[in-house]
Amino acid sequence: MPVDNEQKEAVEETGSHTTGSSSNGISTQKSNRRANTAMDEDEEQENMSRKRSRNESSSSSSTSASSASSFSVLSTSSASSSGLSTYSATSSVPSTSSSTTRSSTSSKTRKSNSHSKVDVIPSRNLRSAITPIVTTFEFPDAPKEVVFPDGYKLYSHALRKSGYPEPLIIVECLEDDSLRQTVDTSRVQIVNEYECQLPVACNDAREAQKKGLWQSTAKFPGIPDRKNSDNQYKRVHNKKRCWFVQGVFERYDDSSRLSVQYEGFSTIIDQDVQEIKTSAPEAYYMYKIRDAFLRRIERKGSEEEKKNAKKMRLLMDEDVEFEFLDHNSPFWLLQDLTYFHTALQRQHKLGPLIYVALDGVTLPKAFSYSPINVFKSITYKRCIEKDENKPFLKLIENKLEELFEPSNCENKEKCVCNRRFNALYFNQSNNLIPDEDGLLNFRHFDSCEKRIVVECSDECGCSSECPRRNLQRGQQIPLIIYHEGRAGFGVRAGAPIKGGQFICEYVGEGYYKDLDCGEEEKAPVDSGEDIAASDKDTSYESDFQTMDQRLIICASKIGNVARFLNHRCDPNVVFIETYSRELEADVLIPRISVYALKDISFGEPLCLCYYDLTDAKSEVGGIKCECGSLNCIEWLPMER
Repeated sequence: MPVDNEQKEAVEETGSHTTGSSSNGISTQKSNRRANTAMDEDEEQENMSRKRSRNESSSSSSTSASSASSFSVLSTSSASSSGLSTYSATSSVPSTSSSTTRSSTSSKTRKSNSHSKVDVIPSRNLRSAITPIVTTFEFPDAPKEVVFPDGYKLYSHALRKSGYPEPLIIVECLEDDSLRQTVDTSRVQIVNEYECQLPVACNDAREAQKKGLWQSTAKFPGIPDRKNSDNQYKRVHNKKRCWFVQGVFERYDDSSRLSVQYEGFSTIIDQDVQEIKTSAPEAYYMYKIRDAFLRRIERKGSEEEKKNAKKMRLLMDEDVEFEFLDHNSPFWLLQDLTYFHTALQRQHKLGPLIYVALDGVTLPKAFSYSPINVFKSITYKRCIEKDENKPFLKLIENKLEELFEPSNCENKEKCVCNRRFNALYFNQSNNLIPDEDGLLNFRHFDSCEKRIVVECSDECGCSSECPRRNLQRGQQIPLIIYHEGRAGFGVRAGAPIKGGQFICEYVGEGYYKDLDCGEEEKAPVDSGEDIAASDKDTSYESDFQTMDQRLIICASKIGNVARFLNHRCDPNVVFIETYSRELEADVLIPRISVYALKDISFGEPLCLCYYDLTDAKSEVGGIKCECGSLNCIEWLPMER
């Protein structure tokens, strides 16, 4: 893929890289070594320049640059025994003699004393000695894969063996429902009512929720509102134990150190960058994506965006005054959303999420995050009764075999996907078949056509790396949930995305339309019913045209990252109905995949066309569209 200027972000990467799309497994270590060698030479020259500058600065600078205590990485056995195996990197908390802490009680700078051993924040007189950090990272040319640092993929690989098997669907079930006794609970999670919980591995956050003295004024489902205070940190900082890195931020005055937040603590600590790189590679990777994105905004945004992006990247304003030190700031809730939602993603072997709002005050509307769909038991039972859940041999019984289509499955001779499509959907929908790299062909895309992807199961005899298992592998591309101003929060690419590539799944609650009512009218909900209510918010709904025309997936109250996709009349992503189950023994649930219609560069918004534009409303009957595309229809086909 050609590398454009938007992809040349201020990101320094270490080690080899591996593919984000696991369908091809092509290594790019050789090209990355060449890129890293060039970056290392540039960085060495810059570091020498900075060292000369720091030697001329005040003694407070040298104090803040002192070495931190060593990091340690949990072994597999110790991680499993302590329930922490879903995090790959940990650190011993440094003592105050070798690190700098920033109090969460003040939002303004306290001037440092040059004789003080603990510099709360860097001194103002260092500003003249600062040299900008200008390292660059290019996503290498890789025609058959998206490139990621191997730390995240290694982590995902280890997580598959971590002992935390995750279900494929969550079903809300009444206490006396017979379904409880009939489902495989390793594949279906049964709950009375879905409630977003802390990720399994977040034991420090769970402990802080019980004993932490700092309390947040904000409430968000699944996010702890208590943390250990600064005083609690001071009492435990010198104990030898492992802590998990929650967030990493750049220091404006010292490129050899980073500001670090640990899970369960409100305190911010300064530590050596090389130690963070080595022992917390995933946290460092997340930091570099966020840093590169904010630098992109600094180059290409409005004047106000440029100012705010720099302020959030360095946790300071233009007067070198540190902001956001009050952990009740919405800024820190966004950091919590980033950390805990990513941790939930990791439990399901999915890629990271990063929340960013440059105004520092905007938060998304409260919702419960879930990486998988949530259905009521009655909806789940409706799915069981569908033809899609018949055994394959029963399904093709008395069915005529249609014309052969190329499969591109790893096991082409035994793949049953096309035969399954012919038995279920022939003459009803277009069968989209991924190529050998797992990409769909949208060259002649028509938004009005019905389309479906049928993925492989164990019936096909292929591996999890098969090109026809994109949804089963799930989101691996980093995604940035970014506040777009008047359009609200949207989704941006955290890495280059190829045209036809799978991005993520659209997840939410399952509902059914009431066919006895008009198309716009909905029947009221009964206690155990799954018919959508008449007053239900429809702005987060997506329905099916092929698999089940009555079924709705709604992400209003429960959903994942895809709920933030904004509308654009000229979209670059599209919803695709997907028939997908790993095992023939699993219940087939209609699912929605998000695919890229065209190549998407790093930091570019991901936008979906919400409506059939042929049904555009007039000014009198519609809603004004402000997407800004050249072919904008101006008035959206929805009622006021």
